[in-house]
Amino acid sequence: MQPLAVSPGNDIYFQLSATETYVEGQIGCNRFRGSFELPVEGQLRFGQLLLTKMNCPDLLIESRFMQALRSTRAYRISGDTLRLYDNKTAASLAELLASRP
Repeated sequence: MQPLAVSPGNDIYFQLSATETYVEGQIGCNRFRGSFELPVEGQLRFGQLLLTKMNCPDLLIESRFMQALRSTRAYRISGDTLRLYDNKTAASLAELLASRP
């Protein structure tokens, strides 16, 4: 999978609940929410993800990011960077920088 080029103003983020197993976030102009599980340290799987369907200019980016989340099976945190991985390749599916609220 090629790295995503995100234009300024198209925020992509998600937040995992520390007390429950749900995730919510935004991809460009659409929002998503769903479940996740952490079977063991270093493993991460997203469950069913519900996505709003607004008519956005960068739907390709949103589609590719959602596919990366659906393919995620593992993660690594290094400093303030979260990297998501599948089971097939050594390259990360996505890299996200931590931000402070």
